[in-house]
Amino acid sequence: MKLLYTILACSFLASCHAASVISKSHSEPLRRSPPSASPSTLPPVTELNIANGVIAPDGFARSATLAGGIFPGPLIKAQKNDHFRIRVVNQLRDKTMPLSTSVHWHGIRQKKTNWADGVAFITQCPIPSNGSFLHRFSAPGQTGTYWYHSHFSTQYCDGLRGPIVIYDPEDPHKDLYDVDDENTVITLSDWYHDPSSKLNQIVGAVTNNSTLINGLGRYPNGPKSPLAVINVEQGLRYRFRVIDPTSTGGPYVMPFNEAKLVPLQSMPVPGVPEIGKADVSINLAAGNVNGFFTMNNVTYQNPPMPVLLQMLSGARHPSDLLPNGTVYELPSNKVIEITIPDTGAAPGGPHPMHLHGHNFAVVRVAGNKTANFVNPIWRDTVSMGSAGDNVTIRFVTDNPGPWFFHCHIDFHLLKGFAVVMAEARNEISQVAASIPPAWGELCSPNDPYTQAHAGAFNTSSPA
Repeated sequence: MKLLYTILACSFLASCHAASVISKSHSEPLRRSPPSASPSTLPPVTELNIANGVIAPDGFARSATLAGGIFPGPLIKAQKNDHFRIRVVNQLRDKTMPLSTSVHWHGIRQKKTNWADGVAFITQCPIPSNGSFLHRFSAPGQTGTYWYHSHFSTQYCDGLRGPIVIYDPEDPHKDLYDVDDENTVITLSDWYHDPSSKLNQIVGAVTNNSTLINGLGRYPNGPKSPLAVINVEQGLRYRFRVIDPTSTGGPYVMPFNEAKLVPLQSMPVPGVPEIGKADVSINLAAGNVNGFFTMNNVTYQNPPMPVLLQMLSGARHPSDLLPNGTVYELPSNKVIEITIPDTGAAPGGPHPMHLHGHNFAVVRVAGNKTANFVNPIWRDTVSMGSAGDNVTIRFVTDNPGPWFFHCHIDFHLLKGFAVVMAEARNEISQVAASIPPAWGELCSPNDPYTQAHAGAFNTSSPA
């Protein structure tokens, strides 16, 4: 089974349907499930150590890049409105894989803290070996299931990934389940026996060796290595939180139809309810030239300096921002509509397209030509579908900073499948106000660009 790299972290409710299920009183408190493997957990104020270690999640031993020494990485548990202070410590030593790193908090919108988004070359310079960086951010109004992963090259394919859950003590649906804890978080992932540096040299599709559930699985003709087990107690209802990939297997008796997904509570779509009537409409056509992906005929390449640093340094026009041709200027407080037609020119689909810094309304989904402005699903990642589809999303520019929009298949991103949305440049001071000096120190102090624009960093904020 092939897994596409992460279509939105999601959660669902699972109830026992056996005749012997015992009804539970809605007034009873949540219960903990029997421990399965005592998964490691961390609080929202913590250190996250990134180091190499040999693991054999499917029975094949290889060196990996690990958060907290385990795969998947530790579950970061938070409560609604908690403040996060996570110091990422780079202890990488294995030269067969990247030694620098960055960690992205996938799904966290980072309002006014774009600098903490953890995207190498967009919002920060990478964290070098023996270095560290403190991410300070909040997630106001956000609860649910998210995840963190490396955002440096294809490093998260070497193992740097883990779950985040922000629990809501006032969850309006808590009467539907009895158990919701670290033992009911389920992670799915593709796994590779070769390091990412070797996989990066492959021309064409990169095939995983196995599929893992909670970091365990088996590969064809391999040993009967242990599989994930979740212990449950008869009569209890469990909420399973499943993090973010989907398979392309089949055929299915009931094919998935994204058009039938609607939010439990309808959220209004911004702007005039008609395709093309937003304040700013952008069409992004994906293609491929000589093995490199393009969007509107341009291949993304990492800039020499993070885009956020460029914006803080006073670049006055989109054409001043690097990388040339892949930065789109978005004015503040406007309705943005992005259409990503699948013309069949970008191989390896369906492509999961992820936007940092926002949730968006999917007003036209893959497999459906009719727009939905009444009750569309909101998410941060959407499938482009297949040839002939014309997926369209909408959001409002209320979050200043450069936000990455890219295919979440890491090997496609490596080959240039991305653009940058430079949002609300006139309000970038809102971001600058909270940037710590350590952010600027991640960039080489001897780099003339960094030296020339040292004043862009706020040196009064605590590191």
